[in-house]
Amino acid sequence: MKLKSTHIIIIIALIALGVLSWRGAIMVKVHDYQNFTSHLKEARKFAEKDLYKKAIQNYDQAFKTGGANLDWQEEDSVYRKYVEFTHGAVESDYINFLKKAQEAQPKHYSYSKENLKILLAREDLPEAYRLAGEAQENFPKNKFFAKNTDSLKYAYTSDYRSYKEIEPGFNGTYKVGNAVVSSGGDTIARGQYVSPAGEKNRVVVKKALDDSGDLAQDPEASSQAETFIVENGEDIGRIDNDIKSAGFYSGGVVAVQKDNGNYAYFDTEKQAIADEYKFSSTFTLGFAAVQNLDGKWGIINQFGKYSVKPTFDDIKLDEFDKYSSDSVYLAKTNDVYHIYSTDKNQQVGKFAANRVDAPSYLIAYMDNKGKWGFVDTTGKVVIKPQYDEAKSFEGGLAPVKKGDKWGAISQDNKLRIPYNYNYLTGIGANKQVIFQEKEDGDYQFLRFINL
Repeated sequence: MKLKSTHIIIIIALIALGVLSWRGAIMVKVHDYQNFTSHLKEARKFAEKDLYKKAIQNYDQAFKTGGANLDWQEEDSVYRKYVEFTHGAVESDYINFLKKAQEAQPKHYSYSKENLKILLAREDLPEAYRLAGEAQENFPKNKFFAKNTDSLKYAYTSDYRSYKEIEPGFNGTYKVGNAVVSSGGDTIARGQYVSPAGEKNRVVVKKALDDSGDLAQDPEASSQAETFIVENGEDIGRIDNDIKSAGFYSGGVVAVQKDNGNYAYFDTEKQAIADEYKFSSTFTLGFAAVQNLDGKWGIINQFGKYSVKPTFDDIKLDEFDKYSSDSVYLAKTNDVYHIYSTDKNQQVGKFAANRVDAPSYLIAYMDNKGKWGFVDTTGKVVIKPQYDEAKSFEGGLAPVKKGDKWGAISQDNKLRIPYNYNYLTGIGANKQVIFQEKEDGDYQFLRFINL
């Protein structure tokens, strides 16, 4: 079948167009390569004359036209000299270059390593930790990245604040004397007496009154007082009893020590549970541990009914007076503590110890030789007894004592805070620990940056 002349013309045109397109692409590549080599030549010339800024500008232009052919290590060498020449003024630009170079040559770890060194020198610890972790994933056998990822995770700084006395509350708050402050140091509540802050930062406050029933201008000179439950500066409830102390507001109630010395639970309107106790703890998931007036411990629900009868000699509480954590609690019978589950209230395993710290995912306990170690919630030994004293793990750290000084370890039993302190708490919700360097000294904070 013969093709028509118009078809032949179209075919010839298409072939010609293809040839021209191919030739054009070749010409573009040739032009780009010529530009690349030209800029590269200029960059090297300027570098030899110590004109580092112009050299780098030409390296960057070379990258735009022939990045695949660029010797990144060559530009890196020039950039290092430029940083030194400017006394670090262009360090941020160099960091951006290192990131770009690492992306272009992902099998070379040297750019990430140099970047990490700069971030460490600048004490940009959050970014250093992020980069170290990313580099460790990409280069898992590199010891430099592994070591720095590990150490940076537990990096901390000292806080400028100091207090003569302090007690932790919920949500990173602290009770300081007759005031409760936020993690940032702002005052939440103040009075003749204040409890530590509980849920919603609710605080029990005893306020001094003058003879007319108004707030006293001189609280120390006042003989009258009323007790309120306060939230964010507003009175939301009143306790019609003279109180000695109060615990943490939780589960709609707060444990209050009345003037007769017994404890009772109050909500924002009244005494919520009729019974009184020798001690009552903070409600946790609808339950609380209480010590009855005969001295025995049990567990009650929110209506005051015993879910676990008061038969124990003790139930261990944490710093917020909570009796359970990680679905377990620690109860004592015949001078021995055992682990119990919160769901079935049954003993877990065969763990037994005369001394334990608070319930946790890793519980501190003392063995029969007087040394402290850690078990998990099943009673399995995770860290063998070796410390003179210890507190249960919290937030990835546990305070441990050797001799007369406290430090802190991580779950791999590595020392993360050296043995420098007379007193040391576990890590709180705001990633801070409270420490005291010497007896009778002020209390201060260590703030963890990357935990």
